[in-house]
Amino acid sequence: MYLIYCPLLILHTLGITFKPDEPGLQKTGIIYLSTIPSQADVFINGSPFSESTPTIIRNLKPGQYTIKVALPKHKPWIKTL
Repeated sequence: MYLIYCPLLILHTLGITFKPDEPGLQKTGIIYLSTIPSQADVFINGSPFSESTPTIIRNLKPGQYTIKVALPKHKPWIKTL
């Protein structure tokens, strides 16, 4: 067990995931969002994210993401990354 889980844990810490149903290893990304004032709502590709700002979005697979940060009485910030 140690010989299987230890390398997978190290790879996960480095942002690399392995899924048996997908071929090869995948490098993942992280986005950190912070606002002043805090507690802004976060949307990823139009879907609400479970946390408000400040937050870290982890384990993002390679690709484009549209991020929207919205706070009442403020203009929303929208960016495609």
